[in-house]
Amino acid sequence: MKRFGFYNAPGNLPRSAEFIRGATMQPDKLKSVSDFRDGSAYGKILEVHPVYGNFITEFVKEDMEKLSISKGERFLFKFGEKTFEPLYGTSYGDVPRGEWIAFHVANGCLRIARNFANASETAGCGKGDTVCIARAFNDT
Repeated sequence: MKRFGFYNAPGNLPRSAEFIRGATMQPDKLKSVSDFRDGSAYGKILEVHPVYGNFITEFVKEDMEKLSISKGERFLFKFGEKTFEPLYGTSYGDVPRGEWIAFHVANGCLRIARNFANASETAGCGKGDTVCIARAFNDT
């Protein structure tokens, strides 16, 4: 078996270890644990990135669907007296620097962040805090 650096050359791996296209494992679908009241969903911040301040929340796709928030739309994110309007997108590249973005990460939880800025410092929230999301209604 030929070796190239730390990786085996494709085709030289035992069949059971070869890459099989379309075999990406999907995580188990997470169940919602959000508390729904008055047209809003309440959930906790599970993790805050120690350098960038982006946070992972308990919110899952099911929560966004229940609130009728679709990809490409802005929604309300609230903590205490502060309210922000992240874009529900797919990656940081969906918004300019400094703008709020939210997207689901590999485990199915919703990441709320600011592109090249610290979301946790801006919002003043941290791990374990309860935050609120709701549909943003625009008259335009």
